[in-house]
Amino acid sequence: MELYDLLIDTKQDMKSVRGTFYELCQTKIKDKPNTGACYFKGKTFFALKQYAEAAVVFAEFCNERSLRMCSDYGSALFHSGKRAEGLALLEKYIRAKKLEESCAAGKGGDCYNVACFYSLKAANGDSSAGQQAESFLKLAVKKKHEFDWDWAQTDPDMEFLRNNHVLQKVRDLEALRKIQVIETVEPHITKTK
Repeated sequence: MELYDLLIDTKQDMKSVRGTFYELCQTKIKDKPNTGACYFKGKTFFALKQYAEAAVVFAEFCNERSLRMCSDYGSALFHSGKRAEGLALLEKYIRAKKLEESCAAGKGGDCYNVACFYSLKAANGDSSAGQQAESFLKLAVKKKHEFDWDWAQTDPDMEFLRNNHVLQKVRDLEALRKIQVIETVEPHITKTK
């Protein structure tokens, strides 16, 4: 469990949570900001659906050396209502990290991130993005050893796929595929009395 999850799960009041990360974020590690603490401060705001506050935190650390912060910054901008700006930043992140290429090379986590991007584009009205989101989601499920369905059910970036029942359809197809694999490996054995 990550620190921000722990703070939220223990029902600490938000002033306490913000204060904890504010203090950690102000500490220096070798004369540099504690970016790890600041990252979790942003993730806490994001988890609490305080996207504008999350965007402010992520913006401070979004640079070429910390592309992950840029991805989270783009998502926070999108969910705070700055959709075009958020999508542009996410697209830049996907291109810089070559996520579509690494997805094709077998990295399921990258496939999931690309699926999220296209899901957001579809939510923003891009008619072709929904199909791309579904395709990358299927690749993510196929290429990831253990796909985190619980996270996908709550991930704000997957909202378009959830609302259009694509997420459930892919989950059902994956469950069926697993059953077929099990039946192939372990054929049904009938017991005799």
